Amino acid sequence: HPRAITALVSRWAGSDFERAEAWVAGIGDQQIRNTALNSLISGSAYNDPQRAADALTSAISGMSQEEASEVFSSAANRIANGWAQSDPVAAASWAIELPDLKNRPNLLQGIVQQWARYEPQAASQWLTTFEPGADRDGAIGGLVSTIQRDDPEAAFAWAVTIDNDDNRSSYARQAINQWQNSDPAAARAAVNNAELSDELRASLLNSIPED
Repeated sequence: HPRAITALVSRWAGSDFERAEAWVAGIGDQQIRNTALNSLISGSAYNDPQRAADALTSAISGMSQEEASEVFSSAANRIANGWAQSDPVAAASWAIELPDLKNRPNLLQGIVQQWARYEPQAASQWLTTFEPGADRDGAIGGLVSTIQRDDPEAAFAWAVTIDNDDNRSSYARQAINQWQNSDPAAARAAVNNAELSDELRASLLNSIPED
């Protein structure tokens, strides 16, 4: 039964990953095999994220983006969450190289969110290497979410560089909502000086109370 197989494999992953992986590879039904492999990878994601990541990379090799995302998104999320807690730099490097997962921006968001709790400057510096696009937007979202309370000025400066209009508006608004509590005049000046649409600028200014 597929549920029994996945439960077994998940437990097996922590004690003998290699034997479990070899056993899963021998499952004849592809759908059950993929489900079991997803469980195997997820089961080792926190204890040995590097091995789980290698297994995931191998598993999705040759798959279409749609199939890889459908089958292995949950395993990728667990790897990202587990690895980011112990080594966010390695987790970020792994995520950015993933070839065929639609949710890579979300993975990067979660990783940078964890990373920025401890090393916001290092996370910010890493983001300067990104080209505009969905991956960068996701990573910036993670940074802004984490630093907006302690450093709303930097959070806003990053938020307004997000490529996607809806995400730029959402994260800029979050940063301004934090900033207005500590320094509404500075927040207002930043909004006036930022490269924003007239509509977003007016909306943000309207949310900042007068001195």
